[in-house]
Amino acid sequence: MNILVFDVGQSIIGIQRSQHGRYIPYYGDDRIKALERLEKSDQIVTFNGNRYDIDELNKLSMTLRGKEFKPPELHFDMSEIYWPNILGSSLINTFSDYFESDKKFPDTYEGSNAADVYMTLMLFRRWKDSLVTEKI
Repeated sequence: MNILVFDVGQSIIGIQRSQHGRYIPYYGDDRIKALERLEKSDQIVTFNGNRYDIDELNKLSMTLRGKEFKPPELHFDMSEIYWPNILGSSLINTFSDYFESDKKFPDTYEGSNAADVYMTLMLFRRWKDSLVTEKI
């Protein structure tokens, strides 16, 4: 199963596979590759994607490709999963509620995007693990 975790910034789309993937940043026209990669995935994962990232991808897709972004059917928005029925907290605060800061990222625009993807990925893995635990 191809599950992609991503974060959209003003000039970047950062993507990482949920299992054994490495973070890949896409800039400029390479963001078309990111759009296509996300559309071809089985599932996508965001933090606050329903309020921000999906809309931004659609705008970007219209600008770069002249067509709407077509996400896969399954989209897991970690902000809605961890904060159902309320606006909730920030990604950093939500991550800090469950994890120690164990990984360092460069203090750069790309480093910030990579950190957001990583925190979202870790929240996704924790949530998926809790689903398995509940079934046992």
